Amino acid sequence: MTSLEQPSTNQNENHMNPLLGCLAYPVGIAVSNLIGKWVDYKTIQPQAHRFREQELETQHQFRLKELDAQYNQFRVKELEKQYEQSITKSFIDSEIRINEQQIIERLKSSYSISIKKAFTDLAREDANSPFFDGIETTQQVIKGLHEKTGLPIILVSPFWDDTKPKDKNEQGGYVDFRAAFNTAYSWHNLASKQDGYFKRPLYQTDRDINYIYSVLSDVPIILVHGTIQGVHSAQQFVQRIHPHVTFWNLLPEQQDSYTSLNLRFFPFQLPIGNPNNPDIYRQMGEYSLNLQDTVSKYLAKGIGLLSSFYHLYRFETRPNLQQFDLESEEELEILSLQVNEIYDFLAQKNSNKANYYKLEKSVLSLERNLDEIKGHKKLALKGNSKVNLEASETYCWFAERLDKIATTITEFEQQEGVINCQPFVAPLQESIKKLLDIGNLRILIIGDFNRGKSTIINALFGQNLLPTGVTPTTAIPTFIKHGEKEKVFVRHKDGLTEELSLEEYKKRYSLSSKQVRAKAKQGIFSQWLNSLDYAEIYYPIEFLSRGVEFIDTAGLNHTEAQNQQIFGYIKECDVIFFVLSADQSLTQVENNYIKRLLGIQKHINPKKINQYFTPTITKPIFYLINKWENVEEYEKEEIHEVFVDKFCEYLDINEGEAEKIWGDTVFDVYAKTALENLEQGKSLDGTGIKEFQKRLDDFLSNEGLKTKLLQAVQIAEIVKAEIASKVSDKLVSH
Repeated sequence: MTSLEQPSTNQNENHMNPLLGCLAYPVGIAVSNLIGKWVDYKTIQPQAHRFREQELETQHQFRLKELDAQYNQFRVKELEKQYEQSITKSFIDSEIRINEQQIIERLKSSYSISIKKAFTDLAREDANSPFFDGIETTQQVIKGLHEKTGLPIILVSPFWDDTKPKDKNEQGGYVDFRAAFNTAYSWHNLASKQDGYFKRPLYQTDRDINYIYSVLSDVPIILVHGTIQGVHSAQQFVQRIHPHVTFWNLLPEQQDSYTSLNLRFFPFQLPIGNPNNPDIYRQMGEYSLNLQDTVSKYLAKGIGLLSSFYHLYRFETRPNLQQFDLESEEELEILSLQVNEIYDFLAQKNSNKANYYKLEKSVLSLERNLDEIKGHKKLALKGNSKVNLEASETYCWFAERLDKIATTITEFEQQEGVINCQPFVAPLQESIKKLLDIGNLRILIIGDFNRGKSTIINALFGQNLLPTGVTPTTAIPTFIKHGEKEKVFVRHKDGLTEELSLEEYKKRYSLSSKQVRAKAKQGIFSQWLNSLDYAEIYYPIEFLSRGVEFIDTAGLNHTEAQNQQIFGYIKECDVIFFVLSADQSLTQVENNYIKRLLGIQKHINPKKINQYFTPTITKPIFYLINKWENVEEYEKEEIHEVFVDKFCEYLDINEGEAEKIWGDTVFDVYAKTALENLEQGKSLDGTGIKEFQKRLDDFLSNEGLKTKLLQAVQIAEIVKAEIASKVSDKLVSH
C-alpha cells in the first residue's frame, strides 16, 4: 500500500476529505496539463468518485448543449467523431481506472441523443431549403460557373409557386417569373444568369436569404427575389408583390455582408378571389400570367440597370435607358425610379464618389427626358408660337430640365473640378434662353460682299427698309424686329447707344453714304467700324409681327475678325439664309463656309466640343441664288448645272436628288427685279420671291416651332454623351 492508501490519523485531514474529493479531478487535470505529471486516483474515497462522476457528467452535458447549437449540415459527422475521440482521450490522459468504460458509454449515449436531434433538424432544413439540388451540389456548380466566366451570378427566385396549368399558357409548359425574366433582358457579358436552382419563392425572406448567403457567401451573387404580402381590399383579397435585389461580393466596400435593394415599383397586385365573380378562376389565371410578364419585364430591366451600373463586365458598360425597348411612359417612369434608387444607394455607400454618382444620375435623367421628347413626338409641333400652348409648355418643361443639369454640372465643378465639365454650361444656358424666348424665331442672313442680302430682305418686306446699292452697303450686323413705331438703335462696344430715325441711320451707317466714305478717305474707317457693335431696327411690318427677327450682316469676304463676328451670331439664330450670286462663281470663302456649316451638321463628333458648340447644330439653311437678271438667257442652264454639281458635293447627294431640293431649300431669285416691280405696283411672278415667301410661310407654320426644340435636343445629346464618358472614365480610374 502506498502512502496515499494509509488511513489518516489527523482529524483535520478527515474534515478535508469532501473538499479534496470535489477538487481532485479538476486539480488533477490542471496539474497534468501544466507540468505533465501523472496522478493515480485509484485510492480516492468512493465519495470522491461520485463527485467526479457527477462533475464529469455535468460538464459534458453543458458542452453538448453548446455543440448542439453549433451543428450544421457540413460538420455533423466530423463533430461526432471529433468529440467521441476527445472524450476517450481525456480519460486516457488522466489515467482514469475506475468505471472508465461505464462513464464513456453513458456520455456516448447522451451524445447520441443530440446527434439524432441534429440530424433531424438538418433533414428538416434540407426539406425547407429553397434549392432544388443538395447544398454541396449547388455550391459546387455555382462556384464553378463563377470561376469559369469570371462574372457575377444572377439567381432568380420565383415570385409565387409554379401551379399554373398548361392551358393557361399558349406556349405550353409552365411559364413563371423566372422564364419571363430570362428573356426580358440581354445579359451578354454582364452577368451569368442561372435558372432552375430555386424550387420555391423565398417565403421567409430574411431566413431564406441568410441560408443562401451561408452557402454562397464567397461568390459574387445578384439574388432576384420578391416578398408577397396578402392585402385585403374592399372587393377582394390580393397578393401584393414587393420586388427586391440582394447582392454580395460586388463592391469593394461590401465585406462579410449582403445588401438588399428595393427597386421601387408601382404596386403590382395579384387577385386571389372575388365571390361576386363566378368566373374568377379563369380571370385569376389570365391575370396571373399577364402580371408575371409585367413584373418580369420591369424587374429584368431594373436588374439590367443594376448590372450595368456596377461595371460587371470590365467596367465597359454604363446605365443606358436607350438599351431597353420601352413600350410606354409608365415603363420609363419605373426605370427612372430604379435608376434614382441605385444611384442614391451608391452615393451613400461610396461618399468619395457621391458627386460623380449625382452627376451621372442627372445625365441619365436628361437621357430619359430626351427619350420622352423623341418618343412622344413632342418635336412634331405646329402652329403659331405665340398661341400654341402645347409648344409653350414643352419648351418650358425642357428648359427646366436643362437648367437642372446645368446647375448640377456647376455644383460638381465647384466641389470636384477635375474633369472640366464647365464648358458645357454655356451652350446649355444658351439653349435655355432660346427655349424660353419661344415667341421669336431669329433668321440670320449671310453671304459674300455684294450678293444682294439687303435687297432680298427689302423684297420680302415689300419696301426699301435697308440701304441697297451696287456696292456693299451694310456696315455692321443689323437686327430687324417688329415695332409699333419706326426707330433705330446703334449699340457701341463702349456701351453707348444712339437712337436714330431710319433715314438718319442710312445716311450715317451705310457703307455707301457720304459720311462713311469720308471716314475711309481720312483713314479712320477701320477704327470707327471696330467701335461699333450692332444696330437694331424696329418697324411695323406685318411679317415681323409673327415673332420673326432678321439679322442682316456685312459680307463674309472681309477681315477674319469680322467673319468670326458674323459666325458668332449663328449660335443666336434659328434659321440661316445663305445668299449666293448667279453672276459670279462661288468664291473660296463661300465654299469654305458652306462646307463648314454642312460639315458640322453631318459630322457631329462628341469629342470635339469646341467645334460643335461654336458654329451651329443642324440649323435649317435656305440657299438663295440671287442676281439672275444679270445673267444672259443662254448662260442660265449652264450656271444652274454648276450649282447642281456644287450641291451634290456639299450635301453628298446625286444629281437627281440635287434637282429636287430646288423649291424646297434652294431658290433662284431676282431680288432687284422683285423690288422694282413692287415699287411700280407690278406682280412678283417670275422673280422667285413669291415662291420663297410661300415656302417660308409653310416653314414658320409647320417647322418653326420644333426648330428651336430640335437644336436644344441636339446640344443636350452632346452634353449627355460627353459628360457620361468623362464621369465613366473617372469612376473606372478610381
